[in-house]
Amino acid sequence: MLWKSPVKTWDAFKGEYFYMKAAVLTTVHDYLGYGYVSGQVCHGYCGCTRCMDDTTSQQLTKDGGSAKIVYMGHRRWLEKNDPWRNRGDLFNGETEHRGPPRKRSGAEIDELLKNWEECPAPGKMKKPEPLLKVWKTRSVFWDLEYWPKLDTPHCLDQMHITKNVLESLLGTLMNMPEKTKDGPKARRDLEDLEIRADLHMPRKTAETEMETEAGDSRRGKKVKKKEDKYCPLLASPSVRRRSINFLSALPESKLVAVTMGR
Repeated sequence: MLWKSPVKTWDAFKGEYFYMKAAVLTTVHDYLGYGYVSGQVCHGYCGCTRCMDDTTSQQLTKDGGSAKIVYMGHRRWLEKNDPWRNRGDLFNGETEHRGPPRKRSGAEIDELLKNWEECPAPGKMKKPEPLLKVWKTRSVFWDLEYWPKLDTPHCLDQMHITKNVLESLLGTLMNMPEKTKDGPKARRDLEDLEIRADLHMPRKTAETEMETEAGDSRRGKKVKKKEDKYCPLLASPSVRRRSINFLSALPESKLVAVTMGR
């Protein structure tokens, strides 16, 4: 209403009325809020709201690993001559020669959503298959006539993202028990990606050995053998201090790349 029909508004500073018009330029969310407001999928194999249907993703092993879906295409945004593009041994075992994915324009997305015959109504419980595995519904913001012309209609809250990434990074480097992302599953994921062989854990021949407890009154009870949760430290304290000094001097693009790669 404020975009189409100006509203008479009192200006307390000038002491006079003026006709006010308003427009929504962007919205700011965490990642889950971004998917909810934009109508995009923010998880699964096409969970990157920027790459959309050109997302580079893979699922890690369920055999002792985390079974998470990870997105290993972040080196596409580095400069063409960046040496990290050839360091597949630090990321996913492959070199990266691609450039950033093509950005869909607002007009293109609007046309796709308008022609989506199975588009569910807002609040509808039964959802169809997402359009191109990316859009799960048509956001109400597309009803605004100027919305397709906006370059960045949705934004991510940088403060909370930076806080979470920094806590995970420092918690892993400093081996903080409640904050570290290092553990048996992380080591198994490295083995699955075939990188960082020095951090692989030795595999057991029988992970779930069934045995009978001696002297147990419930004779014949099957007991699951406890799995060894020990992992050697990633690095000595001096190496961790040097790593922190190194990361503090990196530009933002490389800091994101090394964080997601580890």
